[in-house]
Amino acid sequence: MFPDLNSTYIFNYYVSLRRDAGNYIGRATLDIIYTNRKYLTRNDCLTLKELIKRADIFEKRAILRILNEKLPREERNAFAKNINMNESDIFLKALCKNKHAK
Repeated sequence: MFPDLNSTYIFNYYVSLRRDAGNYIGRATLDIIYTNRKYLTRNDCLTLKELIKRADIFEKRAILRILNEKLPREERNAFAKNINMNESDIFLKALCKNKHAK
């Protein structure tokens, strides 16, 4: 997954965060994950994709930013279309329309 223990720990920490842990903690953790995104596997990305359901708006933006870079366009099209239809945030909509994927 990640080349060192600290990066693995950060990813696992985000996955295990409770919803009431606080918004800033999740956002800060996702920023670290984004910084180390080159080490994310497809399974890590699919895990993040599932966790978007429990994320606040800022975490959703961060997760979409990661998925846009890590998943092929075909794999995220239906997912992005669903978010685009169900969310009113203009930044999420812009991220869903992003064509910058492999």
